[in-house]
Amino acid sequence: MDEERVKRNMSEELFAASSQFQGSREGYYFGCGDRGVGYYMDDVYGTKKRRKTDRFAEVRGGDELLQLVEKEAGMSSRGQDIDAKGLKRLLQNLEKRFNVNVEQRVKYSGEPQKFMESEVELDEAVCALNAVTASGNLYHMLASPGIIQIFLALVQHENGDIAADTIQLLSELTEVDAVESFEEEAGGLIDAILEGGLVHVLVQTLEKLDESVKEEASAVYSALSVLENCIDVRPECAPGVAATAGVMEWFCNRLSPKAAVDSNKQYSSEVLAVLLQSAGVDARVKFVELGGVDTALLSIAPYRSKPMQTPEEEEFVENVFDVLCAVLMEDCAKLSFLDNEGIELMILMIKGRTAIRTAAIKCLDFATTKFNKACERSVKKGILAVIFGVFMGKLKIKKGDKKMNKKHMETNRKEEEIRCVSVVNNLFVGLVDDEEGRARLISKFIESEYEKCDRLIEVLVEYASKVAVEEERIAHVFGQGGVVDEDEILLARMDAGLFTLQQCALIIAELWASKDHGLRKRILLLLHQHEYTLGLIRTLVAEYVKSLGPIEEATSDGLHNPQLHITRVTECLEMLVNQ
Repeated sequence: MDEERVKRNMSEELFAASSQFQGSREGYYFGCGDRGVGYYMDDVYGTKKRRKTDRFAEVRGGDELLQLVEKEAGMSSRGQDIDAKGLKRLLQNLEKRFNVNVEQRVKYSGEPQKFMESEVELDEAVCALNAVTASGNLYHMLASPGIIQIFLALVQHENGDIAADTIQLLSELTEVDAVESFEEEAGGLIDAILEGGLVHVLVQTLEKLDESVKEEASAVYSALSVLENCIDVRPECAPGVAATAGVMEWFCNRLSPKAAVDSNKQYSSEVLAVLLQSAGVDARVKFVELGGVDTALLSIAPYRSKPMQTPEEEEFVENVFDVLCAVLMEDCAKLSFLDNEGIELMILMIKGRTAIRTAAIKCLDFATTKFNKACERSVKKGILAVIFGVFMGKLKIKKGDKKMNKKHMETNRKEEEIRCVSVVNNLFVGLVDDEEGRARLISKFIESEYEKCDRLIEVLVEYASKVAVEEERIAHVFGQGGVVDEDEILLARMDAGLFTLQQCALIIAELWASKDHGLRKRILLLLHQHEYTLGLIRTLVAEYVKSLGPIEEATSDGLHNPQLHITRVTECLEMLVNQ
């Protein structure tokens, strides 16, 4: 009796009877075999590629099946690119298998064993089209309305394997590396599937997929790949993608700190960052309205004092910071960031001395740009101590942070230097009405025998040299009779560090305008030591004022007053000119 019970239990583990498909089960496939209709264990009855039906599982493997379909389509071998005639046959086969499956599903809706073979054949027809990825010149044949509608229907197919394989096919077809030589053809295909409603269909499918099942988790990754590929090949489609019902909601939910960070969560954060950077104001505002800023802050808060443990966590945290920096270009996001204590979190992350502090400083830079309230809050919460600690090289990364190799540390050090200068300049701009805050900021350059003033002049001289070298190169091009566009000249100077150089000059102008005798004397001394005069500062500030263009109106919520800023900079310039 015991032996019979053991055999019966083993048999039950190998097969689970089910009259209809009830979703994917990891380690099992749904089909009709010698035990009837139900779920069979892959390891016993064949792998996913070998099962399909009794007849196929017993006599053919996946490679053999694919070769058979290709042979029927007129392809000479798998190693050669498919031709137009072969693709036409593959598409005709797909359409035939699709129609048969639809008909049989309707006819035998309560008897899945009678339409299982048609699903096998349909799935094989989908997989056979992977051969087209090597023939981008034929993509126009895939863009016909009939084929597009079949693809979209298959993405939503009740059979999870068929849906997953179709999404994987679309991912391969739109892969940037695969289509780089046929951008026009690939663009036409992407236009066709987007116009057909692909994004809406993908969102509906993503909401149904169960990521605890390996195959369906893979389908989620492929769906994200399709969206990213579409934006890469057709950047202008980003606003439409973001505006599709359910898209931003799905991405916001993916940031939730409740779920562990895996490859899908990491990839979804990456695609979200790309989407917010490319889709424009409406997408960023929508993200804020959905509570995205709060969710993003909560998702990275656990890493304020502890290092990331996995590569997926590292990528995820970097992507979330990119998301925050993208939305912080909008005033509503800055207000949400302030309300959800983003300033305090960033300061804690810098104090934590982990590898992500560079991203935290960058985030503070975006948050304090043209936002007076953020500047005032930052000073009250202790930003001056941490930002100058980093700027002076005194607040170092914790030893043993496995992410930080020597090259990475040097790259981060330069970015931190640039961002620190930008944050300090933002504070001077944002504290224009806060006399106490400005006094505390200026005092930082006086304390410890003007060491921060000395460091600022060092940075100024470094970037002045870099810009001068680039200007000499441009002059040489002119001297050789070359033609250089004005925009190209400005871009080349910006690449050399003109923006940081101007910010240094603006800070020095503010320090000069403070009328502190000791500071003025120190600034002149340091400039003369490097063979510069106040003329350099005057030139840089004047160029900055000229570049501001038309004056924007002051924001009603008090975020920023451009007129007040320009007036202040002009006053500083006049003090420099009159010296």
